[in-house]
Amino acid sequence: MKPRIIVVSKQTTYSKIIDDNIGFNDESILSRWKTSHERHYESLDTVNKVANKFGTVLNIDIQNAGLIAELSEVALIVTVGGDGTLLGASHNVNNTIPILGVNSDPETSVGFFCTSTTTNVEESISQVMAKDFKFTVLTRMLVKKNGVTVTDRVLNDVLYCHTNPATTSSYVIEKKCSGFPLFKETQKSSGFWVGPAAGSTGARRSAGFDPMPLDSKVLQLCVRELYHRPDQVPGLRMIEINDGCSVHARSKMALSALYIDGDHKIVLVGLGDEVSFEKSNDSLLLVGKP
Repeated sequence: MKPRIIVVSKQTTYSKIIDDNIGFNDESILSRWKTSHERHYESLDTVNKVANKFGTVLNIDIQNAGLIAELSEVALIVTVGGDGTLLGASHNVNNTIPILGVNSDPETSVGFFCTSTTTNVEESISQVMAKDFKFTVLTRMLVKKNGVTVTDRVLNDVLYCHTNPATTSSYVIEKKCSGFPLFKETQKSSGFWVGPAAGSTGARRSAGFDPMPLDSKVLQLCVRELYHRPDQVPGLRMIEINDGCSVHARSKMALSALYIDGDHKIVLVGLGDEVSFEKSNDSLLLVGKP
């Protein structure tokens, strides 16, 4: 029986405009999007031809990535697009299945975690099938609300804040290690970002925080625009969450939310609810070295 390879592809911006009949008519921008769209589908065609040499291929659109979790005996996940496609697929991939990112349009996409393009995808898949490949283990984060797991597969980060971004976020934050409290303080801010190393070069870096080594198992919590009175000592703006430790935030807001890995998932948090963050045991096995 041939190994099962799942190919997950993105929906291009151009196809969204055409399929949804969006009245966008700037021809100069549309032309660039169309060119990128064509490159993407050329790349997808190449990846499918290559993958079919090594296994039985199942194609899934990123909008239906949840189907991955329902499949068994999967040898490899190949994402075709950019980092957003790989991130979207990763929520349905456990730590036993390797995932290979193929950048479908390197001219317009950074694709940091996409370690392959159409020029070397055959070599990459061949090495995975032979179980002779380089890989990177990426730490993910476990998120709970009132003690119940929301997800254990956050790869990028979670933004916790008031549902109205113009409103102050108020919460009590506490760090625990091995169940013992280390500190506790009340904060007012624009909320905070929290996540593993893989997401530290995005919003957190843009907010002025240092990127983390990609192989770090430590989580990083970064407070946005922390408020303090002129006569007060500022609270903690950055908290590291080591293995065996967790950070808890109890909401002092009637309306707040967890924004998980961008727009992947939104979880509402009410007054008195507690959310917590810690290292997940379910890491991601990324093919290649970014």
